[in-house]
Amino acid sequence: MKYSFFFCILLVLNLVPDRSQSQYLTQFPKTDSLVALGIKQIHNLQLDSSLATFDRLIAYFPEHPIGYFYKAGVYDLFNQDYRITTFEKQFEKNVNLAIKKGEKYIKKNKNDELAYFYLGGAYGFRGIHRVYKRDWLHVFIDGIKGLKNLNKSLKKRPDFYDAYFGLGLYHYWRSALTKKFRFLPFISDQRQRGINELKLAIEKGRYAGVEARISLSSVYYNETKYDSALIVNNWLHSHFPNDPSILYFRTRIFERQQNWRSMLATAKHLLEILMDYQYKSYGYLVECHYLQALPLYHLGEKEKSLVHLETAIRLEKLRNKKKELEGPNEDFKVIFKNVKKLRKKIQKGK
Repeated sequence: MKYSFFFCILLVLNLVPDRSQSQYLTQFPKTDSLVALGIKQIHNLQLDSSLATFDRLIAYFPEHPIGYFYKAGVYDLFNQDYRITTFEKQFEKNVNLAIKKGEKYIKKNKNDELAYFYLGGAYGFRGIHRVYKRDWLHVFIDGIKGLKNLNKSLKKRPDFYDAYFGLGLYHYWRSALTKKFRFLPFISDQRQRGINELKLAIEKGRYAGVEARISLSSVYYNETKYDSALIVNNWLHSHFPNDPSILYFRTRIFERQQNWRSMLATAKHLLEILMDYQYKSYGYLVECHYLQALPLYHLGEKEKSLVHLETAIRLEKLRNKKKELEGPNEDFKVIFKNVKKLRKKIQKGK
């Protein structure tokens, strides 16, 4: 679920070209170019450069949430892509500052839609981040606050098509996560509404295309529409062939399609990307070895499959769950259970 940072970024960017909408952006014409530069650096996984760019925004607007928001996004993106908590404190510091600055700012500037966008985005950003911690209560609290502020801004400018990216995420995943409670009168199924909003952001949004596609692909995966998920992922992979999150979902899509050779090749590439980064999530490495062992098993390469499973079992001993994030699908305990189950199956000659 690599949505949080860019969900908020892309909502806000749509306001930048209209200088009359914001006193801050009118005063500093270079703001939009700095934001664009920072986003480009993030897509290329240039951590230090993107942080330096957003530090310049903070220097311009020390009392506005803009710079703190983007810095939080940089840290969260790297945490999510590699399932680490290395930048956890930096993320929490900056996202909380963005919320604090935003709440204070809108008290004095109640008609500034930019402030509501950043504040709503920061709440949504923090809420989605908490999904990885399985902190469901605060996920929904932050989600409600984020939606409230987002809608306040949209009332002023309903043609912010990029904003439908955030709405689509909220409406789909709120419905998906509350599936067991739909018997309650206030819980309705708005999954299709969310899907339609994501498509609208892709078709008419100015900046949301890439991240809305990432979200739509994962939504189709969750809906078991694997052919549709792959079509969207193919576009993403052609533009960002080394992105860990895109590679991960590509691997899982091939798994569901039982396209074992493509699954094996993609999982191998993903593992190479993760091993090349200085900070490691051993739980993620365990899963990557399993994602190679499984297709090898189905391709009849059981000895090679067993090598990956044994490696996964050794790596599990190095895992520190307090320093690692859970993945977007199964919890680690389920993944490791599958590792041991497949190893046992091979050892019994099945």
